[in-house]
Amino acid sequence: MGAGPAEMRSRVRVNDGAPHTVFLDRLGRAGSVQIDGGEPVADSSKGSLQMLNVNGNIYFGMDTKH
Repeated sequence: MGAGPAEMRSRVRVNDGAPHTVFLDRLGRAGSVQIDGGEPVADSSKGSLQMLNVNGNIYFGMDTKH
């Protein structure tokens, strides 16, 4: 999206080994992520492009550094 990667992080850690529901939404450069019906985390990508062009994989998961 936009001109480079966009990163959104949930405010809640999810590392309990249980199944969870993740909702991802995107419209133009804006996107959001919501876990288990909690408060959505929203952000937008930089630049003027609005199409999602991926020449590889899309990854989402946990950040083990925080």
